[in-house]
Amino acid sequence: AMSSISFKGEFAYMSPDPNTKKSTISSDQGKSIAYIDDFEGSKRIIPIGVSYTAWKDLSPPDNMGILSNLSKKLLMNYKAKSFWFNVLPSNVKVTDIWPNKSVSRNDEQVTVLDYVYRPSSRGSYNYNPTLENPSRNWGGMMKLLSSSASDLTKENIEYLEFWLQVKEAPENAKIYIDLGRISEDIIPNDKRDTEDKNDNGLLDEGEDTGIDGLLDYAEPNYSSTTPDPSGDNFQFVFSSNANPNANDYQNINGTEGNGQLSDNGRLPDAEDLNNNRNLDVVNSYFRYAIPLDTNRITNPFIAGGGDNARWYLYKVPLKDFAEKVNDPSFSLVEIIRVWVSGVESDVHLRIAEFNLVGNQWQKVLRPPFVTADDDVLTLSTINIEDNPDYYSPPGVFRERDKSKTEEEVLANEQSLLLKIKNLKDGDKRDIVKYLTRPLDVFFYKEMKLFVHGDLNDQNGSVSNYISENDYASEVYFRFGADSLNYYEYRQPVRSGWNEIKILFSDLTALKQRRSSDTATVRIPVPGVEGHYYGVKGKPTLRSLQYFTIGVINPKELGTTEQEVSGDIWVNELRVLEADDSPGWAYSGATSIRFADILNVNVNMSQTDPNFHRLAERFGSREERRAWGVMADLDVIKVLPVSLPGSTFKLNYQHTESMVNPVYLPTTDIKISEAAEQLEQKRIDEGYTQDEAKAEAERLKFEAQTLNVSDTWSL
Repeated sequence: AMSSISFKGEFAYMSPDPNTKKSTISSDQGKSIAYIDDFEGSKRIIPIGVSYTAWKDLSPPDNMGILSNLSKKLLMNYKAKSFWFNVLPSNVKVTDIWPNKSVSRNDEQVTVLDYVYRPSSRGSYNYNPTLENPSRNWGGMMKLLSSSASDLTKENIEYLEFWLQVKEAPENAKIYIDLGRISEDIIPNDKRDTEDKNDNGLLDEGEDTGIDGLLDYAEPNYSSTTPDPSGDNFQFVFSSNANPNANDYQNINGTEGNGQLSDNGRLPDAEDLNNNRNLDVVNSYFRYAIPLDTNRITNPFIAGGGDNARWYLYKVPLKDFAEKVNDPSFSLVEIIRVWVSGVESDVHLRIAEFNLVGNQWQKVLRPPFVTADDDVLTLSTINIEDNPDYYSPPGVFRERDKSKTEEEVLANEQSLLLKIKNLKDGDKRDIVKYLTRPLDVFFYKEMKLFVHGDLNDQNGSVSNYISENDYASEVYFRFGADSLNYYEYRQPVRSGWNEIKILFSDLTALKQRRSSDTATVRIPVPGVEGHYYGVKGKPTLRSLQYFTIGVINPKELGTTEQEVSGDIWVNELRVLEADDSPGWAYSGATSIRFADILNVNVNMSQTDPNFHRLAERFGSREERRAWGVMADLDVIKVLPVSLPGSTFKLNYQHTESMVNPVYLPTTDIKISEAAEQLEQKRIDEGYTQDEAKAEAERLKFEAQTLNVSDTWSL
């Protein structure tokens, strides 16, 4: 056979862009971006709803001042007229409530719930009216909540929130809201009153009697002058929705004869709100007393509005209840009741967006010091649509709804709100968010977020700042695996928007400066006075599940024993600059044939740490080298004698491969930076320069993986 030599090789080079989404925030300078939380979706909402057919007549409330000692039956003598309705089609524009809200032409109207209370008129099932003193009278409505609202603690709900326009109300008027387990006994007789006489769940012929089960002539005190003693007859006279008259709707909630009402469907009316075929009479609930005063200075529940058509946002913290009836729990909530009492004249309210509101973030509890009833920190949201005082971080703009190609519809822009009240010297409060799936930000270079300190920066404010050694409070941001393994950034709270910038290369190298993995270390951030990096435990950027934002009133700084208060906003938590380092790889192979005596094959390959296949976004972060040689000798051919038909071949194979990682295995620490830190650490401990350098080289060597193989065969 003839001798031959052959060679083949491959080379690949790539310059990737692993994240084509670029930041529009001016300070990010167009770098690639991935959001951890932009806080637009951090608000958790359980709708209560404003559809009038879902609201029903109410059972008599407990603890009504001078009437408190009366039985439920006697309380009915003081029940005054209430009614509620929706004007359809709505005559309220979205911009009447939210001037800054952007919507499409098809969504310009918003449905609202009108509630009217007339203290001098007889209410339903009041057969012996005693209404001479209107301020003693009462009336309202109630509603079964959805099953998702039954455990507000589990759902992390902290507020009742609604938009309210006071059309008519006397001075100092209040509405009362009861929340919890509330009796269904609208007609207080301890029996389940219903229209459904045969209990088949359908409104059969002759059953449309009202929940008292009686037609007018059979009701107590029926006469020609009192044709509807129960006050439960349905009637609706429509005039004009352009300027609707409330009188048109005053009998729209009647249950006798309302089978004709298509809005409600042909279903029997009953006291049994939850449809369990029992009359639930337990009363165990929280009560909230909410002034209708629209002065934001004197009414603590007003959180927005006023810059519109006299609509105001009311936010009522669940922990700020006026009283408890029996032993309620936020873990067992079934019904909400809204009612009015203590007024001399009519009340007319319009309600929009009635919700139970919470947050995806939650307060960190430390019993017995910080419990669920703690009122030092209140967690909420603040946004450009609901809150006139809010403004976005610099360079942050509302995004356009790209599905509305023919219109400019802008999304809301929102921040997390930490409201601090009387945080004691040396004390702290924080919030946390856990991810169900770990987040890997290993291939990004930087993390950023915006923090806004209260614009009031006077003494006693969280934003009071004199110098880097004299300020009222600090904000800290932690992220990692859990509360024992995290990175930290800490800085003073200062008035206005401030941007936190966390360079991962600076942060991860801190772990090598510690005496042990369990030690906590904190060092100043280069070039930023009063700002600090920190690390605790063994966090890694490869697996983030725990995010914490906290505020502390440092004991050693600021005014001694000074309590601080104020609002802190947080927004745009993001990572930037996905690693787009170019990578390369090559492979080559040579084959040499010496007639039919000897074959020699040599191969070599190398892969750069940043090289990856097209289906992948990032490289392996490991440099890989390999080479090998294989020889195949036919021994019979080199012997001085002829041995026809004999075969005797000698094979030899040698391979070597080396893996040289850029990062310490299973960590986010660069080996080069770790080696520098270790060398400096050893010098600080008294090692000589040569000894310290040897330690650093040993660290690099121990991170490498070398495989060598020799194989002989006959």
